[in-house]
Amino acid sequence: MLKRYTKPPMDSVWVEQAKFDQWVESLLAVLYARVQKRQIDQESFDLISQSVDVNVERVHELDKEFQHDAQALIETVRESLRAAGINEMTTALMGARITSYDMEDPAFGVLIVKSLDLILLELEKLLITLKARASEFRRTKCIFMTHGQPAVPGFLGIKFCRWIASFERDRQWIRQARENIRVGKFSGAGGTYDELDPDIEEIACKRLGLEADEASSQIIQRDRHARVMTALAICACNISQAANELWGMCSYPRNEAREYFSPTQRGSSAMPHKKNPIKLEQLRGMSSPMRSYAMAALEHIMTWDERAIDQSSTERIIWPDATTLVHYMLTTLRETVGKMIFYPKRMQANLDYLQGIWAAQYVKNVLWDKGVFELKFFESGFEEPNRKCEILPTYKWIQLCAFVAWDQSTNQPVKPLRAVLIDQGIEIYLDEEELDPCFDLNHILRNADVIYSRFGI
Repeated sequence: MLKRYTKPPMDSVWVEQAKFDQWVESLLAVLYARVQKRQIDQESFDLISQSVDVNVERVHELDKEFQHDAQALIETVRESLRAAGINEMTTALMGARITSYDMEDPAFGVLIVKSLDLILLELEKLLITLKARASEFRRTKCIFMTHGQPAVPGFLGIKFCRWIASFERDRQWIRQARENIRVGKFSGAGGTYDELDPDIEEIACKRLGLEADEASSQIIQRDRHARVMTALAICACNISQAANELWGMCSYPRNEAREYFSPTQRGSSAMPHKKNPIKLEQLRGMSSPMRSYAMAALEHIMTWDERAIDQSSTERIIWPDATTLVHYMLTTLRETVGKMIFYPKRMQANLDYLQGIWAAQYVKNVLWDKGVFELKFFESGFEEPNRKCEILPTYKWIQLCAFVAWDQSTNQPVKPLRAVLIDQGIEIYLDEEELDPCFDLNHILRNADVIYSRFGI
């Protein structure tokens, strides 16, 4: 976990002390369950639970000797009990009748659930921010882009609605994945309950806030973990998608938005005039490692026989990093969007600059609706004498009109599309009442409120 990309309170979930403490909670859960089944006495459990202590440095020392951190943890805990004056018979109960992953996997599930709860909380906050900004710009007109080219008019608020929909799906999938991973196991080295009975597992898991796994081997099957990781990776990709769109609005020559730039901030080491959208660029790139983490989690669904250690080393890297990174991405996107500056006048200017060329498809469709599938295209205009013309399909005709409006040699609009249509004799086919809606933004965007209403906006 890089401190640069770690936000509180996630920074406290995966620290080593928290992990070892949760391992101890697994050990205590087994003892608690055995007390309930009267296999050990309450006094012994009370002595252990009140005296147990985890010294991380001592765990490291013993791990160098044992080459097994689970055994190092158990022995460290036993040492703390002996130091408290507890007899060896009672001390030996800690870690008895379980394999290492009876301790580690339930603790792992608890830590993942804790991290997902923090991620879900940030998702909720982000959705509130996105809905507020969607409402703020529900009537702010702009040009929507496809393939890097101006496409059709829209409202800025609708862009926010798309992101809201994506993050609501993320929330649903992460919640489902959270329930799927909220399981534990105390079924022994082969998953056959050869040391502890299934009812011990049920009681111990319940104490930890988990459900007992239906069938495990020495470990909980890793498809559960892969489901969580893929849900997180998709969420990260949705964050990058939103960041990329906002970055495009900040770029020159659109200049429709700007990431907040503090008075003390520096945008470039060389160029003092720069106000680079650095947070958005961070977020665009961060989905890349998340996709890699998802691939690693998918690869480790496969396990050799009942257990091999293949996935263990990878999981120690990807889970703290992935959950911390997604939490950072959500928090950073929320903070960036909340303070981002948008320029409606610039959006309107960019829309006006196109001089109605975006109406070409609407004119085409109205002509088709009237049964007009061929038109005469006049080389020098409908009113010019000795004009030459050719008969073209409707699509090709309106395309050429658009190419006249947007000069191909200078790559910029030179004449309003409506004026070009009039030059070409559009009134022969459509009167003003039929043509007006094609250029009327209120008509084109008449259904926007249907979209907003789906999100309570």
